[in-house]
Amino acid sequence: MVSTSIKDLNGESLSSLKIWSFTTITSSDAAQNGWVVLTTNVGGDTPMPILIGNYANRGDPTLGFGIGGENDVSFSPDDTNIGWLVGNAGDVIKTTDGGQSANFVNIGTSKTLQSVWAVSNNKVFICGRDETGSSLYYSSDGGTTWSSLESTTTRYPDRRVPFTDRLYALYFLEDGGTLYGWMAGGLSTGYSVILRSTDAGATTWTESYYQYYDPNELRSLAFFDKNNGITVGTDGTILTTADGGINWTKRTSGTTNILYEVKIISGTTAIAVGASGTVLKTTDSGITWSKLDVSDITTKALFALFVRMDKFWAGGDDGIIIYSSDGGATWKKQTSNTVGQIQSIYMLSDTTGWAVGAASSANKGVILRTTTGGE
Repeated sequence: MVSTSIKDLNGESLSSLKIWSFTTITSSDAAQNGWVVLTTNVGGDTPMPILIGNYANRGDPTLGFGIGGENDVSFSPDDTNIGWLVGNAGDVIKTTDGGQSANFVNIGTSKTLQSVWAVSNNKVFICGRDETGSSLYYSSDGGTTWSSLESTTTRYPDRRVPFTDRLYALYFLEDGGTLYGWMAGGLSTGYSVILRSTDAGATTWTESYYQYYDPNELRSLAFFDKNNGITVGTDGTILTTADGGINWTKRTSGTTNILYEVKIISGTTAIAVGASGTVLKTTDSGITWSKLDVSDITTKALFALFVRMDKFWAGGDDGIIIYSSDGGATWKKQTSNTVGQIQSIYMLSDTTGWAVGAASSANKGVILRTTTGGE
């Protein structure tokens, strides 16, 4: 995202200037209330505060509430003005006007939140890393109230247990009027786990894959249809399913680098990105994979990936964002104006999109916006 394409949250152009990202929390009326502001270098060298939301009773602001690193962003498929952003320290931010303003939402946790999926304007799922309590949260009313969900498990088939895994990935797909859902992750003690739901995810989740003492945490999921899907993770792990996630088969990826993200392109074609500039592509639903060489552009870790038809954006360490307009045949580097980690990218159109992540300094987050596709 070059500087001429990024605008601040008030719509002011940042032409040839840099984004400072989250740097300031100031008090508005009382010690337990305040404003989170985004300071940008608009029109000169003096940081300019721009309101993006408020918070209440969030504790010591030096802990980085709202600025502790942002991990994922998702917009409603029914109304692209409604979006969600999740991050460290239990941060949940909601916008209802396409990012012109935003507010913190308290879901009752201070744990790291890894993934958010807006199924509709009102239905939202969030998962994260909490080994002492639930790792999955659900709202059916646009974030006003939240429930922590439980699962049935092959380990304990006669009772329901809370999600205490490290859950990294969510994926939902509607087919024939039924909403299917999947989650993937792992436990710090060496497990990998996949769960599935066939009732819109609101009540029943069933463990469909569980590997004991498997250090290969699963980081991302993607499905071609209700039957065929892919999950990727550490040590180059790739698993595929052809029965909706009931059974999974391990595939050869050709790399031992951790794979952070996988996305469907179309048909039976998908793409995955990972450490050391790894980019892999499949054209047979994940059975075989080929490497796309981007080493002339970057060897940085790539955490984020977004696919829109034949246009791909990938982001990662040191603010790297690379872009392909021809299905991955060629790539070029875009300027992000940050040296932080790009951890999630979400494009609302070919031109308008968001990238979020963690700043290079501790306890600071990054939110970037483009209106020209990053060009």
